Amino acid sequence: MNTYRSDSTDGIRQGALWRYTQSTGLYRCPSDKSLWRYGDRQASRPFNVALSSAMNGGYNGDNGRAMHPVVVERLTELRRPGSVFTFMDEEEASMASGAFFVQPDQTGFWYMIPGYRDRGCGANLAFADGHVGFKKWQYLGRTRTGPETPVRNEQDRADLAWVVSALPSAREP
Repeated sequence: MNTYRSDSTDGIRQGALWRYTQSTGLYRCPSDKSLWRYGDRQASRPFNVALSSAMNGGYNGDNGRAMHPVVVERLTELRRPGSVFTFMDEEEASMASGAFFVQPDQTGFWYMIPGYRDRGCGANLAFADGHVGFKKWQYLGRTRTGPETPVRNEQDRADLAWVVSALPSAREP
């Protein structure tokens, strides 16, 4: 599913979480009033939150642990579910596939940019234990500049470090 091309919710309905959620509204932050151009019309995108790629994600044909060793394939693998984010608001230019890519060793660039669409200057996050939290960002000037958006300053680096810290821990040998 690619929100740049379609406002269909079919991808959500075909996803692994659909049998548990049964609501497309869970995938949209209600404060996002922006419209996206689809051909000759404008509409809301089908989702504006992204699932962490660490939650059994995939990229370029690699899925689960083949993508990265910290990717969890079952919730029972999480050692600290209250500290691991599942979904996060995502900045408009990053929101294409519904996945939020970040790697445990990532320190100098962003793949995806977290959202900050409300007056609180932060993002809503859902965590693996079911609670939702708000993270106020230290740096608000980041916008996507390409596949790897460089970290711009120490505040930006601190925000990235916080997101990385909210990934699952590396597995015990």
